[in-house]
Amino acid sequence: MSLKMQILSIAFAALGSVPVFAQQEVDGVVTGGAIRPLFVAAPDFISESEDATGVAREIGEVFHADLLSTGLFFMIPNEKLTPTLGAFEENVKFNQWQDISTELLIKGSVDRESDGTIEVKFRIYDVLAEKEIGEGVKLRGPVREWRRMAHKIADAVYTNITGEGAYFDSRIVYIAQDKNNEQRQRIAIMDSDGANVRYLTSGDARVLSPRFASNNRDVIYTALQNGEPRVMLIDVSNGIQKPLASLTGFSYAPRISPDGQFALASSVNDAGNSDIIRMDLESGESTTLISNGAINSAPSISPDGQKFVFESNLSGKQQLYVAPSTGGDAVRISSGEGRYITPAWSPEGDLIAFSKIIDDQYHIGIMNADGSQERLLTTAYVDEAPAWAPNGRAIVFYRKAANANDAPKLFSISLSGRNMMAIETPEYARDPSWSGLLQ
Repeated sequence: MSLKMQILSIAFAALGSVPVFAQQEVDGVVTGGAIRPLFVAAPDFISESEDATGVAREIGEVFHADLLSTGLFFMIPNEKLTPTLGAFEENVKFNQWQDISTELLIKGSVDRESDGTIEVKFRIYDVLAEKEIGEGVKLRGPVREWRRMAHKIADAVYTNITGEGAYFDSRIVYIAQDKNNEQRQRIAIMDSDGANVRYLTSGDARVLSPRFASNNRDVIYTALQNGEPRVMLIDVSNGIQKPLASLTGFSYAPRISPDGQFALASSVNDAGNSDIIRMDLESGESTTLISNGAINSAPSISPDGQKFVFESNLSGKQQLYVAPSTGGDAVRISSGEGRYITPAWSPEGDLIAFSKIIDDQYHIGIMNADGSQERLLTTAYVDEAPAWAPNGRAIVFYRKAANANDAPKLFSISLSGRNMMAIETPEYARDPSWSGLLQ
């Protein structure tokens, strides 16, 4: 079995099974039914200039953490790396790396020029097959972009080995809640690993459900200022905001279609229930898609833009329904016990994530787009608002624990249900949305 096929056996483990990672096993990727990460050596990148040493070390720390976060890779500690690499162009002595059980080797260099530009080169080697995987990669840009370069290295390793799409070089928006004043809420944006947090709104208005548009630039959300709700668009590159004027009344949980042509939102009607409305973003014209005397909310549009999934209490408790995005009958897809809320359609279109409440316990779950093969990934006091990574292989959500003063915090989890990790933020955090891959 080739190295790529070995790691694919991890990445594509059946959704109904639960892989067990055992890092102490070194005699094979799959041993006696247990699946373990691939052993990776990634020595400090070679500094091609004296002032590149610091940034070379920082780049290594970031892409090490990225790869570890997948659960698919075990990074051999640098102090255990007894072989030496020599110059970047020097041939790799594979037998030396095999002696310390290395399966994948990442070799790189960093050069820093006088104007602050850095050039990062790296290569990926299959140590068992004694050959390079793919072709060498060179990244070049201002030193301030070093973190993005580190994420791109991790993406290159991940995609070359698993065959899956990249996702580290992306961003997450969320609602940042002041730890000392829960009424002060701001929309924040950060890198996928929680770094480089910055705030897009001032905190003067309460904010609800920020969601990225597919252009990775615009974020749509609802602002509540002096009790007046307004659906807003904000450009994350410059902070410029504008209201969507035709979405009047209490409209919330808005989403922009993948093609950027329309938005869906929930809108409270005169009877106190909520309908699903559609607004054409060019003309501003709005139409009602779902109005049935129930509370219909949280629409999420399929990747092809043809359908949307939403939650509704039409049957007495919240369930998931799918309807055409141009209007038409809705079909219920959820069938289990409990209540289903905050659905999110996956980037590939094959899965829907959701929160589920059973006996006062919350779960993050996934199901096929037709409602079949439901599977719960988490259990907690509150687990809510799942959002997909750009490659559809991980989910970010927020959790509140009963013994932590109900402080919301962001977590990510893989579709295997394993490898759940906290994403540290300066303030309390909830309602995340994951961007597409950055360009």
